[in-house]
Amino acid sequence: LESVAKIDTISNQPRRQQDRSQPLEFMAADQPQEDWACFENEPDTDFSLPANELWIRQQLQGWQQQASETRHRPLVIAGNEVPDAECQVAWDPSCDGEQAGTYAVASEEDVTRAISCAREDPTDWRETTAAQRSELLRQVAHQLRVARGELITVALAEAGKTVAEADPEVSEAIDFVEFYRRCAVSYEQMPGINTRGLGVVVVASPWNFPIAIPCGGIAAALASGNTVILKPASDTALTAHRLCQCFWAAGVPPEALQLVPGSGATVGERL
Repeated sequence: LESVAKIDTISNQPRRQQDRSQPLEFMAADQPQEDWACFENEPDTDFSLPANELWIRQQLQGWQQQASETRHRPLVIAGNEVPDAECQVAWDPSCDGEQAGTYAVASEEDVTRAISCAREDPTDWRETTAAQRSELLRQVAHQLRVARGELITVALAEAGKTVAEADPEVSEAIDFVEFYRRCAVSYEQMPGINTRGLGVVVVASPWNFPIAIPCGGIAAALASGNTVILKPASDTALTAHRLCQCFWAAGVPPEALQLVPGSGATVGERL
């Protein structure tokens, strides 16, 4: 009887209303959702919806219309761009001979400076509380949501990903940030427990999951109060740079999260 009484008040419109082209609102703190046990996964894109299909096509067109010369990613050590750094080409594996862009690589001296900066921690990242770090990482999650389209397109161009592979990676990256920031606060609030960071954490990520895996390592280390050096796979340095931009734009100091691309045999071995 109750169901019959509600017939005229219940909408018969589709409940699948997701539209990636619409502006995103920043999700402010919601106390029940701040508990890691109440964590909810970030939804993937529903590409059966016409609006989302149009959205991803526009994202891909935007990338294709950029000149490859404009897709250079500089080397940033200790918060500053490094002039005259050696550059390498990022090749598009789906298009023989086509450049996805270029990126600067670290020298042995650059690596040494990055390690010194991470140890010295000039912005006192290790002195922040878990709650302070959590609030910044909430901003990071928002930046990742906003950058979903760009992260997908650069992973396609540089790593040969498909849209169906890259989109869930962005969701997983957001999940890592949201979950680890909550866990860090929970650990710090446990009675009789003292928590502290390890110091300096190097995240050496592979090429095959260029968004989620590095983001997970960065998020866990930062949430725990460590300074971080990301050494991405050489095949996915452009994606790593766009990922780091989400952290920097949210307020994570570039001295606390440094990006050090380079060969695994040289830069990776030194780190």
